[in-house]
Amino acid sequence: MDFNGQTITGLGPLSYEAQRGLYLHPTYAVTPSREPLGVLDAYIWARESKGADGVRPGIKEGTRWTEGYERVAEQAAALPATRLVYAADRESDIAALMVKAKESGHPCGLVTALAAQSHLA
Repeated sequence: MDFNGQTITGLGPLSYEAQRGLYLHPTYAVTPSREPLGVLDAYIWARESKGADGVRPGIKEGTRWTEGYERVAEQAAALPATRLVYAADRESDIAALMVKAKESGHPCGLVTALAAQSHLA
């Protein structure tokens, strides 16, 4: 969400440091036949500016994937007769997602964008 040029507090850099805005990472639910069910979760954050060392402080942006998985696992607990699958792109940290899947104790499928990394938890 680009708010460049507007006087709004709490924004962070987007694609480059001078562009200001927020990032939105939705977790969207669909049926196997691609029927949309709606947005299950919306993770919104503002990046922090890079430090003098070129490193961006704050939480890792990959956290959005584990947060989204947690929302799906919560739904799995409420819908025990429904098979839920969480699809993540190649930016996701599959190891962190697998740990979260094991911790949650709810059987959700876990799929990444790269076929070689596809896993079922």
